[in-house]
Amino acid sequence: MTWASLVTRSAGWLVLLPLVLTRLDNQEVAVFLLFSVMTGLRNLANFGFGPTFIRYIAYCMGGARSLAGISEPQRERGDGRPNMDLLSEVVGSMRQLHRWIAFAVLALFAIGGSIAVARQINLLADPGEGWLAWTAVVIGIGFSYWANQFAAYVQGLNQVALLHRWEALFNALGIASSIAVLLMGGGLVALVVTVQLWLILSGVRNWLLARRVFDGWWSGAPRHGSRATLAQTWAPAWRTGLGSAMSMG
Repeated sequence: MTWASLVTRSAGWLVLLPLVLTRLDNQEVAVFLLFSVMTGLRNLANFGFGPTFIRYIAYCMGGARSLAGISEPQRERGDGRPNMDLLSEVVGSMRQLHRWIAFAVLALFAIGGSIAVARQINLLADPGEGWLAWTAVVIGIGFSYWANQFAAYVQGLNQVALLHRWEALFNALGIASSIAVLLMGGGLVALVVTVQLWLILSGVRNWLLARRVFDGWWSGAPRHGSRATLAQTWAPAWRTGLGSAMSMG
């Protein structure tokens, strides 16, 4: 399922890109590719929190009694039964953190991102359409970052195959929709809105999956954590985030 998700995402863009190059004019292509880069930069905002929370949730499900020292499993072994108190603390912290950072990401791209793309948008034949498309990108970026918490939770419960199976399906449908838009004569705005729509739908899908697995425990999960848990999360997260940032160049 992981391979299916990767293939549908990568191979789909290989099919879509030639159509973008032939159906849009040169400046529209430049703006579309710039938007794609900006959308990819949202992964930097994750800064390692996603993988860290996946690990923490998995440890909670294995019966870990605390987050301290879990990187040294020879010190302590879980009993194999979920530690619901610790799971509540971790998930509450994750939900709280994602709300904070989602608002920060939204503001950052709305202001800083707009400054970064302004020159290329203003070179379009109709800059108004470019700004409309950029508004859709900003909304999609903010929402998709907030929705990262659902994917982390589902993967932490070891439902990786379930998540990637749905990702593969949505990737295929998203690429097919984008191709259809271009073949029917849609321009930059229609294409960008279509891409962002599927990004938002993917977040909604992961929210539904989170409410479905583990007997629907997410529905009553805490929405706040503690400063101690957030501080415990920071140490491994910044290392993972630094590695991700360096890999992007």
